[in-house]
Amino acid sequence: MSNIVSMATNSNLINSMFSTRNTGKQNSVTSLWNNYSATNGFTSASGMSAANLYGVKESYAELVSSYNTAKDSFYADLDSDMADLKDAAAAIKNTNFNVGENAVTTTTSVNDEGETVTTKKYNENLQNALDAVNKLVDSYNSTNTLLSDSAELSPRLKNAAKMFSDTTARADLYESIGISVGSGGKLTVDEDKLVSAITDDPNRVTRILGEGGLADKAESHVSRLESQQGQLFPTLSSMYGSQVKAAEAYTGSAAASMLGYANVGNLMNMFF
Repeated sequence: MSNIVSMATNSNLINSMFSTRNTGKQNSVTSLWNNYSATNGFTSASGMSAANLYGVKESYAELVSSYNTAKDSFYADLDSDMADLKDAAAAIKNTNFNVGENAVTTTTSVNDEGETVTTKKYNENLQNALDAVNKLVDSYNSTNTLLSDSAELSPRLKNAAKMFSDTTARADLYESIGISVGSGGKLTVDEDKLVSAITDDPNRVTRILGEGGLADKAESHVSRLESQQGQLFPTLSSMYGSQVKAAEAYTGSAAASMLGYANVGNLMNMFF
């Protein structure tokens, strides 16, 4: 079947078949009807047999199944990312950045090529602090990427993506302790710079990352997402027409299962 490009002229028949007042669904089903009839060489409703009618209904059921799969996949990914981010933020708040003296030891050796190699070793407290920061950054980036990949699906998702990507307000502070803010709000850790910041001024690192810092920001963002749970992904009834631009959002990991729509001829693309 081809992409949906127009409304069918026999919408009254479709409405009676599916007994729905949902405009988005009607548009989808009537377009399915048009495409199905064109594919099978019918020019009017009177030319369709009961088997043909069932074929249209079956295709629509397949479309609904694909939608439900995509929605469930998105929320599973989002729930997982939010849980990881909440845990990471809590861990940062419980991290003691006062790692003690001599937290970094340096040794040198000569390798087989005669080159001098310098190796750094961190004490347990410092290593735990670095692990906590990296977990927070990775979890934040994962959620940010999920929302960015899905932003075009609905206005709510677009707003959520914007909220996560907007880390510029404190970018200079993050940068000063070794966490840079890149394109789209992606965070990157410079380990050497972070180690220096922790060992030089652990209290400052705590203020920037802990209470009132990045961890609080992350928890606030998660709380806002949770308050909209179930409303972020667009409803099936909100989807109609041939929205090719919105379909590009399905290349993201959160909506990979949307490729299932290809099985019904890329019948719909989403917008909210």
